[in-house]
Amino acid sequence: MKKRNIFLALLALSCIAAVALKGFVFSDKKNAAKTKGPATFTNDDEFQPLKKATKYLQQHGIPIDKKCPNHRCGNEDIGKTVRIPLELCKQRGVETAFQIHGYEVAIGEFRRFLDATGQLDGFIDRVRTFGYCQDPRILSALDRKQDTPEIWDKLPMACVTYYEAKAYCAWKNMRLCTEKEWELACKGTNAKNLYGYGERYDSKRCRTKFYSRYACAICAHDQCVNDLGVFNMVGNVYEWVDYLSKPGEFSSVFGLQKGGDFNNEDKSNCEVRYFHDPNYSSESYGFRCCQSVQ
Repeated sequence: MKKRNIFLALLALSCIAAVALKGFVFSDKKNAAKTKGPATFTNDDEFQPLKKATKYLQQHGIPIDKKCPNHRCGNEDIGKTVRIPLELCKQRGVETAFQIHGYEVAIGEFRRFLDATGQLDGFIDRVRTFGYCQDPRILSALDRKQDTPEIWDKLPMACVTYYEAKAYCAWKNMRLCTEKEWELACKGTNAKNLYGYGERYDSKRCRTKFYSRYACAICAHDQCVNDLGVFNMVGNVYEWVDYLSKPGEFSSVFGLQKGGDFNNEDKSNCEVRYFHDPNYSSESYGFRCCQSVQ
Protein backbone atom coordinates (compact mmCIF):
# COMPACT_ATOMS: atom_id res chain seq x y z
CA MET A 1 0.00 0.00 0.00
CA LYS A 2 2.79 2.40 0.91
CA LYS A 3 4.58 1.81 -2.42
CA ARG A 4 1.30 2.35 -4.27
CA ASN A 5 0.74 5.68 -2.47
CA ILE A 6 4.26 6.80 -3.30
CA PHE A 7 3.72 5.87 -6.95
CA LEU A 8 0.45 7.81 -7.09
CA ALA A 9 2.07 10.82 -5.43
CA LEU A 10 4.93 10.83 -7.95
CA LEU A 11 2.45 10.45 -10.81
CA ALA A 12 0.45 13.42 -9.53
CA LEU A 13 3.58 15.57 -9.24
CA SER A 14 4.59 14.63 -12.79
CA CYS A 15 1.19 15.68 -14.09
CA ILE A 16 1.39 19.00 -12.24
CA ALA A 17 4.89 19.65 -13.59
CA ALA A 18 3.78 18.82 -17.13
CA VAL A 19 0.84 21.19 -16.90
CA ALA A 20 3.03 23.92 -15.43
CA LEU A 21 5.63 23.49 -18.15
CA LYS A 22 2.96 23.51 -20.86
CA GLY A 23 1.47 26.62 -19.32
CA PHE A 24 4.88 28.33 -19.31
CA VAL A 25 5.52 27.57 -22.96
CA PHE A 26 2.02 28.58 -23.95
CA SER A 27 2.32 31.81 -21.99
CA ASP A 28 5.59 32.61 -23.75
CA LYS A 29 4.08 32.00 -27.20
CA LYS A 30 0.98 33.94 -26.27
CA ASN A 31 3.01 36.95 -25.23
CA ALA A 32 5.11 36.74 -28.38
CA ALA A 33 1.98 36.62 -30.49
CA LYS A 34 0.51 39.64 -28.72
CA THR A 35 3.66 41.71 -29.24
CA LYS A 36 3.29 43.97 -32.25
CA GLY A 37 5.98 45.82 -34.10
CA PRO A 38 9.63 44.99 -34.74
CA ALA A 39 11.99 43.05 -32.52
CA THR A 40 13.98 46.08 -31.48
CA PHE A 41 16.64 46.90 -28.94
CA THR A 42 15.74 50.56 -28.58
CA ASN A 43 12.55 52.56 -28.67
CA ASP A 44 14.00 55.43 -30.72
CA ASP A 45 11.99 55.86 -33.92
CA GLU A 46 15.08 56.34 -36.07
CA PHE A 47 16.32 52.88 -35.08
CA GLN A 48 13.05 50.98 -35.58
CA PRO A 49 13.79 48.00 -37.86
CA LEU A 50 11.77 47.49 -41.01
CA LYS A 51 9.13 44.78 -41.28
CA LYS A 52 11.55 42.58 -43.22
CA ALA A 53 13.99 42.68 -40.30
CA THR A 54 11.18 41.76 -37.92
CA LYS A 55 10.23 38.79 -40.08
CA TYR A 56 13.88 37.76 -40.20
CA LEU A 57 14.09 37.77 -36.41
CA GLN A 58 10.94 35.72 -36.07
CA GLN A 59 12.15 33.17 -38.61
CA HIS A 60 15.35 32.71 -36.63
CA GLY A 61 13.60 32.50 -33.30
CA ILE A 62 15.07 35.67 -31.83
CA PRO A 63 12.76 36.88 -29.06
CA ILE A 64 11.61 40.46 -28.87
CA ASP A 65 13.69 41.92 -26.08
CA LYS A 66 12.41 45.09 -24.43
CA LYS A 67 14.88 44.95 -21.57
CA CYS A 68 17.53 46.98 -23.38
CA PRO A 69 17.19 50.62 -22.28
CA ASN A 70 16.10 53.36 -24.60
CA HIS A 71 19.38 55.19 -25.24
CA ARG A 72 20.70 56.69 -28.45
CA CYS A 73 23.88 55.34 -29.99
CA GLY A 74 25.91 57.96 -31.80
CA ASN A 75 28.75 57.25 -34.20
CA GLU A 76 31.05 59.05 -31.78
CA ASP A 77 30.62 56.14 -29.36
CA ILE A 78 32.32 53.70 -31.73
CA GLY A 79 36.07 53.63 -31.21
CA LYS A 80 36.02 56.14 -28.36
CA THR A 81 39.04 55.78 -26.04
CA VAL A 82 39.61 56.83 -22.44
CA ARG A 83 43.08 57.72 -21.14
CA ILE A 84 44.09 56.24 -17.79
CA PRO A 85 46.56 58.59 -16.01
CA LEU A 86 50.05 57.39 -15.06
CA GLU A 87 49.64 58.22 -11.36
CA LEU A 88 46.62 55.95 -11.07
CA CYS A 89 48.42 53.24 -13.04
CA LYS A 90 51.37 53.26 -10.66
CA GLN A 91 49.03 52.96 -7.68
CA ARG A 92 47.62 49.73 -9.17
CA GLY A 93 50.85 48.16 -10.32
CA VAL A 94 50.57 49.11 -14.01
CA GLU A 95 53.91 50.42 -15.27
CA THR A 96 52.79 52.86 -17.98
CA ALA A 97 49.80 55.05 -18.71
CA PHE A 98 47.42 53.64 -21.30
CA GLN A 99 44.18 54.28 -23.08
CA ILE A 100 41.30 51.86 -23.47
CA HIS A 101 38.19 51.70 -25.62
CA GLY A 102 35.36 53.36 -23.73
CA TYR A 103 32.95 50.75 -25.08
CA GLU A 104 33.29 47.24 -26.44
CA VAL A 105 34.35 46.99 -30.07
CA ALA A 106 31.16 47.22 -32.13
CA ILE A 107 30.05 45.14 -35.11
CA GLY A 108 30.26 48.06 -37.55
CA GLU A 109 33.89 48.72 -36.69
CA PHE A 110 34.84 45.04 -36.86
CA ARG A 111 33.21 44.76 -40.28
CA ARG A 112 35.48 47.56 -41.53
CA PHE A 113 38.46 45.53 -40.32
CA LEU A 114 37.23 42.41 -42.12
CA ASP A 115 36.57 44.37 -45.32
CA ALA A 116 39.97 46.07 -45.23
CA THR A 117 41.82 42.78 -44.71
CA GLY A 118 39.71 40.70 -47.09
CA GLN A 119 38.55 38.37 -44.33
CA LEU A 120 34.79 39.01 -44.24
CA ASP A 121 33.62 35.89 -46.10
CA GLY A 122 36.15 33.70 -44.32
CA PHE A 123 35.12 34.99 -40.91
CA ILE A 124 31.42 34.41 -41.61
CA ASP A 125 32.15 30.86 -42.81
CA ARG A 126 34.26 30.19 -39.71
CA VAL A 127 31.52 31.37 -37.35
CA ARG A 128 28.88 29.30 -39.15
CA THR A 129 30.92 26.10 -39.03
CA PHE A 130 32.85 26.39 -35.77
CA GLY A 131 31.91 28.04 -32.52
CA TYR A 132 28.78 28.56 -30.51
CA CYS A 133 27.24 31.68 -31.99
CA GLN A 134 23.46 31.61 -31.56
CA ASP A 135 22.73 35.30 -32.08
CA PRO A 136 21.82 35.66 -35.80
CA ARG A 137 21.96 39.45 -35.52
CA ILE A 138 25.75 39.28 -35.60
CA LEU A 139 26.25 37.55 -38.93
CA SER A 140 23.32 39.30 -40.60
CA ALA A 141 24.75 42.67 -39.56
CA LEU A 142 28.17 41.69 -40.89
CA ASP A 143 27.24 40.43 -44.33
CA ARG A 144 24.50 42.99 -45.00
CA LYS A 145 22.48 40.52 -47.05
CA GLN A 146 19.47 41.11 -44.83
CA ASP A 147 17.56 44.34 -44.31
CA THR A 148 18.93 44.72 -40.80
CA PRO A 149 18.41 47.60 -38.34
CA GLU A 150 21.12 50.23 -38.11
CA ILE A 151 21.33 49.72 -34.36
CA TRP A 152 22.86 46.28 -34.94
CA ASP A 153 26.08 47.92 -36.14
CA LYS A 154 26.41 49.15 -32.56
CA LEU A 155 26.03 45.78 -30.91
CA PRO A 156 29.24 44.50 -29.31
CA MET A 157 31.26 42.39 -31.72
CA ALA A 158 30.90 38.93 -30.25
CA CYS A 159 31.54 35.46 -31.69
CA VAL A 160 35.27 36.26 -31.90
CA THR A 161 38.15 34.08 -30.78
CA TYR A 162 41.07 35.36 -28.72
CA TYR A 163 43.24 35.45 -31.85
CA GLU A 164 40.66 37.33 -33.93
CA ALA A 165 40.29 39.93 -31.18
CA LYS A 166 44.06 40.29 -31.02
CA ALA A 167 44.29 40.71 -34.80
CA TYR A 168 41.68 43.47 -34.78
CA CYS A 169 43.52 45.40 -32.05
CA ALA A 170 46.78 45.13 -34.00
CA TRP A 171 44.99 46.50 -37.09
CA LYS A 172 44.01 49.52 -34.99
CA ASN A 173 47.62 49.91 -33.81
CA MET A 174 46.46 48.82 -30.40
CA ARG A 175 46.53 45.55 -28.45
CA LEU A 176 44.44 43.50 -26.10
CA CYS A 177 44.52 44.87 -22.56
CA THR A 178 46.54 43.11 -19.90
CA GLU A 179 44.49 41.77 -17.02
CA LYS A 180 45.82 44.47 -14.68
CA GLU A 181 44.99 47.23 -17.15
CA TRP A 182 41.53 45.86 -17.75
CA GLU A 183 40.74 45.53 -14.04
CA LEU A 184 42.02 49.04 -13.31
CA ALA A 185 39.87 50.47 -16.10
CA CYS A 186 36.90 48.52 -14.75
CA LYS A 187 37.14 49.70 -11.12
CA GLY A 188 38.02 53.29 -11.90
CA THR A 189 39.69 55.43 -9.26
CA ASN A 190 38.37 53.34 -6.36
CA ALA A 191 39.99 49.90 -6.11
CA LYS A 192 37.08 48.74 -3.94
CA ASN A 193 34.51 49.24 -6.71
CA LEU A 194 33.93 45.58 -7.50
CA TYR A 195 31.25 46.47 -10.06
CA GLY A 196 32.90 49.54 -11.52
CA TYR A 197 30.00 51.85 -10.69
CA GLY A 198 30.26 50.92 -6.99
CA GLU A 199 30.95 48.29 -4.35
CA ARG A 200 27.47 46.72 -4.38
CA TYR A 201 25.63 45.01 -7.19
CA ASP A 202 22.78 46.92 -8.83
CA SER A 203 20.77 44.82 -11.31
CA LYS A 204 19.51 47.94 -13.10
CA ARG A 205 22.89 49.42 -13.98
CA CYS A 206 24.33 46.92 -16.47
CA ARG A 207 23.24 44.13 -18.81
CA THR A 208 23.65 41.28 -16.31
CA LYS A 209 20.11 40.14 -15.58
CA PHE A 210 19.74 36.37 -15.37
CA TYR A 211 17.78 34.90 -18.32
CA SER A 212 18.67 37.80 -20.62
CA ARG A 213 18.97 36.28 -24.09
CA TYR A 214 21.48 38.49 -25.87
CA ALA A 215 23.68 41.55 -25.50
CA CYS A 216 22.46 45.13 -25.97
CA ALA A 217 24.00 47.92 -28.04
CA ILE A 218 27.28 49.19 -26.62
CA CYS A 219 25.74 52.48 -25.46
CA ALA A 220 22.39 51.12 -24.29
CA HIS A 221 23.26 51.14 -20.57
CA ASP A 222 24.37 54.68 -19.89
CA GLN A 223 24.45 53.98 -16.13
CA CYS A 224 26.90 51.10 -16.54
CA VAL A 225 29.91 53.39 -16.24
CA ASN A 226 32.64 54.17 -13.73
CA ASP A 227 34.15 57.50 -12.72
CA LEU A 228 36.73 57.29 -15.52
CA GLY A 229 34.01 57.23 -18.16
CA VAL A 230 34.52 53.60 -19.22
CA PHE A 231 31.28 51.77 -20.04
CA ASN A 232 30.09 48.15 -19.91
CA MET A 233 33.11 46.63 -18.22
CA VAL A 234 30.61 44.56 -16.26
CA GLY A 235 28.09 42.41 -18.14
CA ASN A 236 26.86 42.53 -21.74
CA VAL A 237 29.69 40.34 -23.12
CA TYR A 238 32.80 38.67 -21.74
CA GLU A 239 35.97 40.45 -22.84
CA TRP A 240 39.17 38.75 -23.95
CA VAL A 241 42.35 40.08 -22.32
CA ASP A 242 45.95 39.42 -23.29
CA TYR A 243 46.53 36.27 -21.29
CA LEU A 244 47.09 32.64 -22.23
CA SER A 245 47.45 30.01 -19.56
CA LYS A 246 50.92 28.86 -18.64
CA PRO A 247 52.18 25.29 -19.15
CA GLY A 248 50.87 23.10 -16.35
CA GLU A 249 48.17 25.60 -15.32
CA PHE A 250 45.51 23.60 -17.17
CA SER A 251 45.47 20.44 -19.25
CA SER A 252 45.54 22.60 -22.39
CA VAL A 253 45.95 26.27 -23.33
CA PHE A 254 43.15 28.61 -22.25
CA GLY A 255 42.54 32.29 -22.82
CA LEU A 256 41.25 34.64 -20.14
CA GLN A 257 38.07 36.72 -20.23
CA LYS A 258 36.89 39.33 -17.78
CA GLY A 259 33.72 41.10 -16.73
CA GLY A 260 30.97 38.51 -17.17
CA ASP A 261 28.13 38.72 -19.65
CA PHE A 262 24.40 39.41 -20.06
CA ASN A 263 23.38 36.35 -18.05
CA ASN A 264 25.49 36.30 -14.88
CA GLU A 265 23.97 38.85 -12.48
CA ASP A 266 26.27 39.69 -9.55
CA LYS A 267 28.89 37.21 -10.80
CA SER A 268 29.64 39.74 -13.51
CA ASN A 269 32.20 41.99 -11.85
CA CYS A 270 35.68 43.47 -12.23
CA GLU A 271 37.59 40.66 -10.55
CA VAL A 272 36.00 37.45 -11.81
CA ARG A 273 38.08 35.39 -14.24
CA TYR A 274 36.71 33.13 -17.00
CA PHE A 275 38.97 30.73 -18.88
CA HIS A 276 37.99 29.52 -22.34
CA ASP A 277 39.60 27.87 -25.36
CA PRO A 278 41.24 30.77 -27.27
CA ASN A 279 40.09 29.24 -30.57
CA TYR A 280 36.46 29.08 -29.50
CA SER A 281 33.80 31.77 -29.90
CA SER A 282 30.31 32.49 -28.63
CA GLU A 283 27.65 35.19 -28.83
CA SER A 284 28.83 36.27 -25.37
CA TYR A 285 32.56 36.60 -26.23
CA GLY A 286 33.57 40.19 -27.01
CA PHE A 287 36.56 42.47 -26.41
CA ARG A 288 38.02 45.95 -26.37
CA CYS A 289 41.56 47.20 -27.01
CA CYS A 290 44.23 49.10 -25.11
CA GLN A 291 47.27 51.17 -26.10
CA SER A 292 50.25 52.36 -24.08
CA VAL A 293 50.72 56.15 -24.08
CA GLN A 294 53.44 58.52 -22.98
